[in-house]
Amino acid sequence: MVRADSNAEDIAALLRLLVPGAAGARRVMLIGAEPGVGCSAFARRLAVEAGVAFDRPAWLYDLDLVDNPQFAFARGAPALAPGPAIDADLGQPPFWRLVAADRSTLAAPGRPMLTLHRMGESQAHVSRFRSDRLAAGCRIQIHPNEAYWRAAAQAAGVVLVDAPALDRSRAGLAVASQMDQVVIVVSGRTGSPPPALALRAELEERGARIAGVVLCGATRAAQMAARWSD
Repeated sequence: MVRADSNAEDIAALLRLLVPGAAGARRVMLIGAEPGVGCSAFARRLAVEAGVAFDRPAWLYDLDLVDNPQFAFARGAPALAPGPAIDADLGQPPFWRLVAADRSTLAAPGRPMLTLHRMGESQAHVSRFRSDRLAAGCRIQIHPNEAYWRAAAQAAGVVLVDAPALDRSRAGLAVASQMDQVVIVVSGRTGSPPPALALRAELEERGARIAGVVLCGATRAAQMAARWSD
């Protein structure tokens, strides 16, 4: 268990998960047990800290490909203002597909759909999916793609994936098995063991390797979560 309140030792514990190995960058997905627990804010902070720690690009992928909340946040924060777009196809088939209303697969528009943008002067880069280029009625599906994530690990210093809570999207389940580790994020104020335990079971059924739990906004009184996550 790791608290995410402000303790430098806690951040250091998570950074140890991200030390690049012989095969390239570590791939770590963060997913909230419930919506609104602070997963995206923590993932963003970790990306910036990882860029400083390793002095290499830290790529932060947002699996909410429709609304791109990570990119939207960066665009509204002067210190994290996104830089020019970098094509993120990596020479691999994408980990997403476009599906028409009749469930047939659509060809992607010719222009890059997924890009990465440096956030301010940091080494962190945030993804943006150009959902604004999609035709009406088109849906996005995320699917397993080991080749893409392996290429990302070889190109970046750190690969972080911010997955929406399962209440909002099942996208994280499609990606979890291709990650080196998965970290579950819960509210440190409530603990929320039942949703987190259910999430852990579902992730493990999909082949995920669970590294541990982050308590966002934790206080020392939040001992309930500590008991189940040990």
